Amino acid sequence: MEIKGTIVQVNPVETVGKNNFKKSTIWIETADQYPQTIEIEFVKDKADEIQSLALGTNITVQININGRKWTSSEGVTKVFNSIQGWRYETDF
Repeated sequence: MEIKGTIVQVNPVETVGKNNFKKSTIWIETADQYPQTIEIEFVKDKADEIQSLALGTNITVQININGRKWTSSEGVTKVFNSIQGWRYETDF
């Protein structure tokens, strides 16, 4: 899948967990009739790479949509979704 839009925010790299796993996100705004702001996560080397992207840049991002179930200690089950980018092109 892919999403096209304009970069409106680039968030700093975060290091999480005992393995120093790196991740970062960008926010893009789509050019649809009803524009949407979508947060896309990048991990490992891509987290560092996206730091050089400029606000206002048009971008096409290849994505995977991931979901996972989680059950609380009270027995309530929820599903969490994430959008992960794995390749991008600028200035479409």
